[in-house]
Amino acid sequence: MDSKKSKNHNISIWLMAFVLILLILLSFALLASSLKGLTSKEKEVIALSSNEEPSGFFSLFYKHAKEEPELDAHDDNVSWKTSTDVDLFKTAYLDPSGKLITVESDDGAKAIAPGTSNDYHFSLKNTGNVSLDYTLNLEGVFELSDRKLPFEVRLKKDNEWVVGADDTWSSVYELNDSVEKGTLSVGKYVGYTLEWQWPYESGEDDVLFLNDINDTAIGDASAEMDVDFRLFINVAAEATPQAVAMDENGNILYEESINPSALVTGLSMLTGGLLGLLLLLLFWRRRIYVTGLLDGYADYSMKYKRKESVLSAYGRFVFEHMPLGKRSLVLCDTDGNELGTLALKLKRDSDTEGIRFEEDDDRLIIYIGKKIKAIELYLELNNDVLAVLSDKWAAIDKDQNVYSPEGIKEPDDDGKNETVAGLMVDEHGRFEIRVK
Repeated sequence: MDSKKSKNHNISIWLMAFVLILLILLSFALLASSLKGLTSKEKEVIALSSNEEPSGFFSLFYKHAKEEPELDAHDDNVSWKTSTDVDLFKTAYLDPSGKLITVESDDGAKAIAPGTSNDYHFSLKNTGNVSLDYTLNLEGVFELSDRKLPFEVRLKKDNEWVVGADDTWSSVYELNDSVEKGTLSVGKYVGYTLEWQWPYESGEDDVLFLNDINDTAIGDASAEMDVDFRLFINVAAEATPQAVAMDENGNILYEESINPSALVTGLSMLTGGLLGLLLLLLFWRRRIYVTGLLDGYADYSMKYKRKESVLSAYGRFVFEHMPLGKRSLVLCDTDGNELGTLALKLKRDSDTEGIRFEEDDDRLIIYIGKKIKAIELYLELNNDVLAVLSDKWAAIDKDQNVYSPEGIKEPDDDGKNETVAGLMVDEHGRFEIRVK
């Protein structure tokens, strides 16, 4: 019966330990998930002004949001990310007399001609969340590359001239050599305007004559060949060095690096689990198997606190897991009447081999060796006082050695051992009472 109770108690202890270990593992998993960044769900991003930036302890929970550089280039009709080509020029013009002339190639496609002029607008906008450094270069391509183009161009960035000036036009070839660089804050944009013209005549004296020949030749070619002028716009952008993610109002963007609620929950669970496991270990380590013999009181009860052990036919009682510290054993008859009391204190002592006794006021101190797992006492009842016979006792350590006033008895070859009164221990350290 006692062996069965011991087995059930051990199962309960191990079940508690298993639950606590699962709780600790779950806590670690939750903490790892938090530290990884909110598991697999999208991270919450918040915008904070310079006065609201997390600092101190709260800086553990937030980090700068991931930079997402993105530039959008667009005109009135199309948008692009890196490059595009645009057919810039009108396919009709007014001659000097004011007559509208449309120039076509052999296949009916429109072409450019002297007297043509126009402008073209496009913009660059920072649609990402980080400041951008961009590079812009324009390249003009004309099909009759063996002829000098008479086109004149100028390029304006917002209200500032990049190529040309208010009263100055430049050769179209200068576009190929121009490289425009700038920086765009989040949500900001910059507008560019390319103005062009193909004057009827340009230059003076011999240059005027040659230019007129060029104009005429290209104009004639426009009517007979696929003469087409296109502008290639190439844009490259990257995040400004050392820049951080921001919103359009200049507030810095942060994302959770550790989920605060998950961290608190995880730490609470981890703390609770570790504390529970620690208490369980302390509870387990500070308990000892206590049995005793009181001859002549079969079927009476030995009690301490709410624990009770009914004495066997030869007067044995058993408490499988008695905590160390101050205890009072009370002998009761079958009607529950108290017959005698033993005030004792169980105390570990690394210098004691087996057990030893010491009187302290009205309490008996039993010093128990560090390795001892079970003790066996011999009691007698004198009037209303239970007394321990100091010259008769036994103790068993974790290596199954049996201690008694007569000396030490080592375990058998199979690892088992037994006291004189019948307290047995197997090779696994489990205790059982031999039934006589």
